[in-house]
Order: sequence, then C-alpha cells, then structure tokens
Amino acid sequence: SMGATATGGSTSTDSGADAAPRFPAAPLATFASTTKAVTVALRTMPAQPPYVGPGSEAQLMITDANGQPVTGLTVAALPWMPVMGHGTPVATKVVEQGAGVYLVEDLSPSMPGEWELKLTISGSVTDRATSPGFTVAQQQ
Repeated sequence: SMGATATGGSTSTDSGADAAPRFPAAPLATFASTTKAVTVALRTMPAQPPYVGPGSEAQLMITDANGQPVTGLTVAALPWMPVMGHGTPVATKVVEQGAGVYLVEDLSPSMPGEWELKLTISGSVTDRATSPGFTVAQQQ
C-alpha cells in the first residue's frame, strides 16, 4: 500500500488558498510520437496514475523536437486496455489550454489493470502516440 492519506479526492480546504486538485510536477510518462515529430508529457489528477472510474483528467504537454510547445493541434485521446482489447465506455474530450497544453476530460478507466493512452494528433503535425502502460487500481 502507498501510505493511506485521508485527503485523497476530498475537497476539504487543507492548504487554505487553493485546495483544488492540481497536476503533479513530475509527469506519469513522457513519450515520443510515432514519427518523433513531437514529445508528449502525460500527467493525471486527482491521482497519478488514475483510479478506476470517473472523475479523472489528464494533461498533455506537447512539444516539438526543439522543446517548443506545439499549439493549434487537434488531439483525440483513447484510454486503452491492451490485455482486454477495449477502451473506456465514456468518450474523452480534449480541450486546448494554450502553450502546448491539452486537457483530457473524462478519463474513466473502467477496470483495474494495465492501461495506456492512445493519441491521434492532427493539425500542423499529423501523427500518433501511445503512452507507456500504467497501472490503474481501485480507489481504496
């Protein structure tokens, strides 16, 4: 077990000023697209990696070969469970937030186990990217 914290997922004001969940500083994974045109840094919240069920979001920071943010892309994100050969029952929605940051809403892994995030990128870059696998657990 990972050291149980009583504040996981709660909306109590622990730090006063801003207790809203935030993406962690360190990414869950950083991975290149198929053609290596872009690199994607993946973060999730409120837990990283996400728990089973609704309520999680992912952040994609997309940069080019020079480390510069890539804006104006259209990104489709599919949470995928390779062992089972299926995605999630809820479609994700990806919203560009500027400066190469894209928010993936409704990241809803439907069962525990190994998942990955499959991205289809279009716009100034047309490419695909698949994250390394990450383990999704039931929330305790």
